[in-house]
Amino acid sequence: MSYHARDKENSNSALLVGVNTSDFPSSHPLSGIEMQEKWESYAYQKSNSYKATIQRLEDFMRGVPSAKIGDVKPSYRPGYVVGSVEDMMPPFIVKSIKEAIPLIASKISHFDDPDAILTGVETRSSAPYQIIRDNDMMSGVSGIYVIGEGSGFAGGIVSSAVEGLKCADLLIKKVDKEL
Repeated sequence: MSYHARDKENSNSALLVGVNTSDFPSSHPLSGIEMQEKWESYAYQKSNSYKATIQRLEDFMRGVPSAKIGDVKPSYRPGYVVGSVEDMMPPFIVKSIKEAIPLIASKISHFDDPDAILTGVETRSSAPYQIIRDNDMMSGVSGIYVIGEGSGFAGGIVSSAVEGLKCADLLIKKVDKEL
């Protein structure tokens, strides 16, 4: 948890893993929301509260639950319980994170500190669905363009901005053809 002043003793970061509609439990349009609810409900049930489950990085990488914290003190409010976050995510996400940690650590010093804390689980980085659109970014309703994070085609500010630029370019070309 990062506070606005960013003046705590720990650095906080998020590890995002790409999840595609093919990873959802079914082809239902709201299946992504179903997936989010499954993992969030499990996280709540695991601690029987809004306390987050945490795990030391070294334990996560070895696939064993943590029994205690190390030198890094968790900053999450309303608190935490020590255990395993591995069972709080689909296996493909766990695998991706375990593969990414050494790569990130090769570029960011101490990113792989054995006492670093993984706090689970956050499921809300982008839309859990994808609105159907054609190659011109238009929905099934004429004149309604489907772009950005809320449409399920972008995962953040930069990719949403790129979507906006692409759509603007398509619209300019469409208007030029009509003139």
